Amino acid sequence: MDSWTLFQLAIDIVLFAIVIVYILKDNSPSIAAQNPEDTINSKDRADVEQLESLMDELAKLVMRAEKAAQRIENGLKQETGTFKSSAPLNKQTGEKPGHDAYENAAKLIKKGFSDGEIGKRVGLPAHEISLIRNMST
Repeated sequence: MDSWTLFQLAIDIVLFAIVIVYILKDNSPSIAAQNPEDTINSKDRADVEQLESLMDELAKLVMRAEKAAQRIENGLKQETGTFKSSAPLNKQTGEKPGHDAYENAAKLIKKGFSDGEIGKRVGLPAHEISLIRNMST
């Protein structure tokens, strides 16, 4: 789930809670009632208490969901920052991709280096290194 979906879910839950509060408020006895204890029976009190505990639990769950969404969003930001900051090896070493990289790869193949090590040194993907290896044998 993305953060917008979680945000929308949190808003829907809050709105639902507000509707429940207004429903309970409308069902509550009027101010003109002499004794409010007489109008609310014990079953209604138990229902109200249960509803309040459920709303508290719901609020806690919403907070946990928001924290989880924030952690996910921060993780995604870190990952995209990592991908953006990592330049190809050719650019880091100043070597132009192309003929020189392939020649260097062929020289390193002859020296016995592994495909992974050659890829790191010259900035070519492993499948191209294996292709050069197959062509040179």
